[in-house]
Amino acid sequence: GIYGWKFLSLSHPQEFHRRKGYGMDDLEALCSFAGISVECVVQSRLTAETYKPAYALAVHHATKQVVLAVRGSLEAGDLLTDMVACSTPLRDRHTTTIGRVHKGIE
Repeated sequence: GIYGWKFLSLSHPQEFHRRKGYGMDDLEALCSFAGISVECVVQSRLTAETYKPAYALAVHHATKQVVLAVRGSLEAGDLLTDMVACSTPLRDRHTTTIGRVHKGIE
């Protein structure tokens, strides 16, 4: 859903039409496809800039879950961000490496 309503209309056309997505803005489309209310989104930037990818941070209070969704590459400007991205180990609270993330997320 971070890709916005235009991309969702192309990638999931039947579902998009069923949900009457053409009247939605990007945040409404994201929430509709994620199955959450707009109030669950704590912070978001749904339009990417160079070195600043699109993302949404949401809290689902009923399940006590926090989700950070970061949009992948979609536009030409995203490629510059991709080219300078460095990864770093992602560690849990016990300092066990559990994966890798972009250095700015650590």
